Amino acid sequence: MKDTEMENTNKYYAVIRGRKTGVYKGWNGPEGAKVQIIKFEGSRYKSFDSLEEAQVWLKDNQRDSAEKKALTPHDRLRERIERDLKRHRVGDTALIYTNYYAEYGKCGWGVYIDHPEKSSKYAGAFKNSSASRVSLYAFLEGLKSARGFTNAIIVIESEYLVNALRKGWPMTWRDNDWNTWKGKPPINVDLWKQILPLFEEIDPLLELIPAHASVTLSREARLLAKEASKSNNLKIDHGLKPYAGKFKKKRGRKRSKHPLNSKPAYSFSI
Repeated sequence: MKDTEMENTNKYYAVIRGRKTGVYKGWNGPEGAKVQIIKFEGSRYKSFDSLEEAQVWLKDNQRDSAEKKALTPHDRLRERIERDLKRHRVGDTALIYTNYYAEYGKCGWGVYIDHPEKSSKYAGAFKNSSASRVSLYAFLEGLKSARGFTNAIIVIESEYLVNALRKGWPMTWRDNDWNTWKGKPPINVDLWKQILPLFEEIDPLLELIPAHASVTLSREARLLAKEASKSNNLKIDHGLKPYAGKFKKKRGRKRSKHPLNSKPAYSFSI
């Protein structure tokens, strides 16, 4: 701003970022605001007609700055992700957060739909499922709910799920009669058979977020899944297949012939 435009000594200038913060009367002169602002990178200030207005503005902004400084890197990451997600939402777009919870065999899934007019949330759980399966269940339910919107952004914490879809693994399995390159059905093939046609029909935007970011509504979806897993009437996940690997003898140094070492050691081969 030009000096000629700021020569009014009746103005008060609140400097929140400069050589010295504070409220200054007038712009020019040794006691003016200009010396605190000029050639100071990232300076920030505002002019007011009264001293009281300038003091209130400065106090409010100092408090906001202190709160921002108190944020941890974790908090800043969460705020950035939430801000970016809102920026992507246009028109009738729904943000669909899917998450899961798994502990001691009790596994739940949760979905939280964020929309200006049609927000909703729901969850389910099993007493014998796995973390990978309930993450797919959550995504499947999220796809079903996306049918009610023009556009959908599905927010996911599962890197495996997002990589599988972006790299086209399920499409390859389908083309190979639902077998992997080894000629065997992929894990959780029953769920992938349901997910793939819905995914191709809806064509949602996928947003992978880090689990440690604790994005507010993604965390809410996880809490929904956790609460669902506490139910006394949990369903049985009939699609869960028992481990089909084989035991094999460990390879390594020869064991002594001591009686206590006479039994061979075994480990899982996946």
